[in-house]
Amino acid sequence: MWKMTNNEAYQGLYLHIPFCLRKCDYCDFYSIPVNNSILAGYVRCLVREGELRREAGNLPVATIYLGGGTPNLLSAYDIAHLIDALQKSFTVDPKAEISMEANPVRHDTDYFRIVKDSGINRLSLGVQSFNENELNLLNRIHSSRDALQTVETLHRVGLTNFNIDLIYGIPGQTPSSWEKTLKTAVSCHPAHISMYLLQLNPATPMARKIEQGELSLLGDDNEVAMYYHALDFLRAAGYEHYEISNLARPGCRCRHNLIYWQARPYTGLGAGAVSFIMNRRIMNQANVEQYIRSIQSARLPATELLEEMTAPDLPVDALILGLRLISGINCMDFQERYGIDIMKVYQEQISNCISNGLLKYANNVIALTEKGYFLSNQVLCQFLR
Repeated sequence: MWKMTNNEAYQGLYLHIPFCLRKCDYCDFYSIPVNNSILAGYVRCLVREGELRREAGNLPVATIYLGGGTPNLLSAYDIAHLIDALQKSFTVDPKAEISMEANPVRHDTDYFRIVKDSGINRLSLGVQSFNENELNLLNRIHSSRDALQTVETLHRVGLTNFNIDLIYGIPGQTPSSWEKTLKTAVSCHPAHISMYLLQLNPATPMARKIEQGELSLLGDDNEVAMYYHALDFLRAAGYEHYEISNLARPGCRCRHNLIYWQARPYTGLGAGAVSFIMNRRIMNQANVEQYIRSIQSARLPATELLEEMTAPDLPVDALILGLRLISGINCMDFQERYGIDIMKVYQEQISNCISNGLLKYANNVIALTEKGYFLSNQVLCQFLR
């Protein structure tokens, strides 16, 4: 018997700011070159879309996340205006986590002080590497020095709850350059560190260079070694490994991303933003000009249906997301939420993964093993069958 209990008491709110000074060679997120004449109008439309979404009815908001693109291309005034407007359009928890992604090319003190005063209480810095050659290869617009100056500014204004994003598997990256990047990251005293394997959409400039033989990926063995070395190094430095690619100081886990991994609902505002509401994953049309025209006409933007999940689909989705968490999935909690016994319904898949050393089961909790962290896709695809 399949059932879904409607016990979702809160949601996350995501705002997509799809503007960049320059697109990175590995990036396939929707973004366009910044246009200051469009930027102000886009902010007004985000505010208006929030009002329109409110009229449709929404759950209370536990987290807000400004992603991109490059959200810190917005003026500090625009960010303050946005946060204030969202708190009027939605029921926002007074203790909500309010995050903003930032490119570390900008490090003026007044800007980040106003951003902090506006309600932003968590920053995510897209550092990616502290090696100049690697930054140039990725086509980043900032230098290692820019990143370090931005970190100094955040500490100066008291915005110490910040994340540093890192990438490993960059063509030409060496164990020593990766080690130096990790050491520099830890020396910045971030509350949170994310480390992502470079994975390329075939349409990106870097993927084309690899296809043409101009660049070469490092290969699985080197990528595996970098991943597990980083885990050992960061855990020894006091960071808790709580998700495959994410580590945090105690009490500093990203609450917004936990909403994704726990298959909780979230609403996306802006061109190209994704929502997961009422068992449907939809994306606002990824076109800024069309988005603005729709909102100015008092209409919600056109959307693309990415997934519409039936009752049997929902637990599969939750399994794939939840197994990314190092703590794993409590089978009793899962049964209460979805009405199924994981160990019975997925007995064959789980047994195969346990036999291969990729999953473990103890105290009614199923979780990835240490070996399974890097090979998680081999585990997760089992449940898609």
